[in-house]
Amino acid sequence: MPEELSLEEQPLKTTKLNKIFAIFLDKLSYVVTKKFFREFALLITLYRQGLNELGWSKLEAKKIEVLNKNEEFCFVNNGEYAPEICNEFASELLPRYLG
Repeated sequence: MPEELSLEEQPLKTTKLNKIFAIFLDKLSYVVTKKFFREFALLITLYRQGLNELGWSKLEAKKIEVLNKNEEFCFVNNGEYAPEICNEFASELLPRYLG
């Protein structure tokens, strides 16, 4: 049986980005059209890719100790720094990904 996608047993502050994205897309899938969901899921997938690409360097630039750099950023980090990467994703990475 698949794992229930929920944040009830784990506080959001300690939930890893991969799980947050999965829960968000799961909940969204019930309230939007299939076409919208496909396009939005692509955007989330690209944003996740951008976070994995830039996340560790952003933490190092902020002088934050990086322990698991050999892992994907979204696999080991929560969403605390995701908003800081969002602008760079929208202005630089997204056009490159879609180019």
